[in-house]
Amino acid sequence: MKKQATTTRPLRHARDFAQAIIDAYGDVERQRQIFTACPVELRSLAREMAKSGLAKAEQRAKQLVEHREMHRRAAAVDPAPLIPTRRISSLRQSSPEVGRARLAELRAAIGNKESA
Repeated sequence: MKKQATTTRPLRHARDFAQAIIDAYGDVERQRQIFTACPVELRSLAREMAKSGLAKAEQRAKQLVEHREMHRRAAAVDPAPLIPTRRISSLRQSSPEVGRARLAELRAAIGNKESA
């Protein structure tokens, strides 16, 4: 899990102790130290909050690993699923002279005089 910066705020509420325990994930001695510093009346609540927070964090980490693995498998099957294009149309562009000449032909065909 990602290590977060510890706060300098004093631990007063059950959620503060639970968050400190979650932040100390991996360091069992530090977790015990925080838990023993927790007031007795808040310990059960802090324990439940820490357990649910750790479960959520582990579930999220597992989801990320599965998601990355899914992308790896998809890339192995089709390494270039999309070919990026800069053009909307596949039609070749013509030069302005060709377009002006074609317009002049069409105007002459319908009998209009060529404008500027």
